[in-house]
Amino acid sequence: MLKKKGIQDPWEKRDKPGEWTLEEMLDIVRRTTDPAQDEWGLDWSRGYHEMGPLIWTQGATHFNYDPIGWTLDNPASVTAFQWAIDWWAKNKWNVDGPEKTRMMQPWGGRALDNNGMTPFAHGKAAVHYRSVNDWSRMWPVIKDQFEWDMMPIPSINGKVGAAWTAGHPVNMWSKTKVKDDTWDFLKFLIGDDFQKFMSEEQVLVPAKVEHQARFYRAPSVQPHQHAKVFSDVFKKPHGIAWRNFKSAENGTVYNEYRDKIFRGELGVQNGLKEASSRMNQDLEWGGGENPWKGMKLPIVPK
Repeated sequence: MLKKKGIQDPWEKRDKPGEWTLEEMLDIVRRTTDPAQDEWGLDWSRGYHEMGPLIWTQGATHFNYDPIGWTLDNPASVTAFQWAIDWWAKNKWNVDGPEKTRMMQPWGGRALDNNGMTPFAHGKAAVHYRSVNDWSRMWPVIKDQFEWDMMPIPSINGKVGAAWTAGHPVNMWSKTKVKDDTWDFLKFLIGDDFQKFMSEEQVLVPAKVEHQARFYRAPSVQPHQHAKVFSDVFKKPHGIAWRNFKSAENGTVYNEYRDKIFRGELGVQNGLKEASSRMNQDLEWGGGENPWKGMKLPIVPK
């Protein structure tokens, strides 16, 4: 899509290849959007995790670990939501929403989990944002139909782009009747045999650092790819996925208010303030001392 519009690959820039600003990303998004051809510049969802990079890169956060709570109505968050509203409703660059639902209907509601089916994988979106998992999911879909690559989160107002990070933890129930078997299974999951398997098959990023380099190898079908973007995430400011006992309830309330805000039924500032208040009523982590005491977002590497 970039070549068709005469847009330079950001990795081919003479000055600081592989780095870009929000303005540079949006210029690409604007120039590649062509609704008449069902082509879109951007596929960036509007969940509270997906909004994170736009807020963390500004040096702020919309949810806090210490003290625990939502601050969706802070100035940086309000700014980020207004950007996202403009990209979707005003400029119509972002395919997320009804257009994306229509486009993905042949593959079902959770199309991404069905063999990597996304607008990007079908050559209909120039910029796709989500997770490292999408990288290998898209190989069987895209194959060699077009060239594609990874980019870091763009910088905003001179601040380095801050990515969203998450993990897939393993744990055991303390009251299990098969403690020895469960413990053996946990040790297997974090052992070298399984961690090597995760790396070789590129299923998920292995937790053990010594096995990660093998995971970040480019596939033969797209040998030019810059997978190091993912391994560099923790060298830069970053946020981390939010989980508490009532995360599901939080998500339901967030989606309700987000949709009303994006449709213009609620003002951005007041809508986000009311959403924070409602969501904070549901926060629950089990009581006792704050398990995340001292954690501040964005996390800034030393």
